[in-house]
Amino acid sequence: MLQGHTSLVGQLQMRNDKLVTGGSDGSVRVWSLTEYQPIHRLAAHDNSVTSLQFDDTRIVSGGSDGRVKVWDLKTGAHVRELCQPADAVWRVVFEDEKAVILASRGGKTVMEVS
Repeated sequence: MLQGHTSLVGQLQMRNDKLVTGGSDGSVRVWSLTEYQPIHRLAAHDNSVTSLQFDDTRIVSGGSDGRVKVWDLKTGAHVRELCQPADAVWRVVFEDEKAVILASRGGKTVMEVS
């Protein structure tokens, strides 16, 4: 059993020997599936993590705080934010150097490509 989040885990993705989870506690956690141990705990968002995705080098997380953040998978370091803060972020997907963000901005749901 993996323990660490302090509230509901609503986001997860598994790839090779890594699991990345995002919770209502605002944290993103990276786990080793070979050792069943935590690798990183990222204080990612001020509120719930609403979306996450990762590849071999980075994690992209979106939160109900309206922010989309990029993290280094190996070090856990915050790299940058992808867009101006919104009211809330609903979904984030990326591939190579493109990302699509669904967010609430000014009472409307918008889709941004960056």
